[in-house]
Amino acid sequence: MRAVAPARLVAWLIFGPGTRSLKLPVFRAVQRATLAISGALCALLLGATIFTLVLRAYATDDWISDFLRGLGSGGSTALAVVLLVLVLSA
Repeated sequence: MRAVAPARLVAWLIFGPGTRSLKLPVFRAVQRATLAISGALCALLLGATIFTLVLRAYATDDWISDFLRGLGSGGSTALAVVLLVLVLSA
């Protein structure tokens, strides 16, 4: 169902002005909403990149890797610990 949405959007942009179903206020509202979502995603990606660079600058990724390898119980325990940390931080 979601694969049809881009095709419907293109059809709406092509045939909308001719059928008067594409009104300027509606189009501007759609543009503003799209810009807001795109800006939020860019900010999220920028923040995640900076966070990763800071972790790597202090070699925190090595500390975490050594800790998870030190558990010694295999991958399932490491996975459980990582998931537990994610749940507790949410």
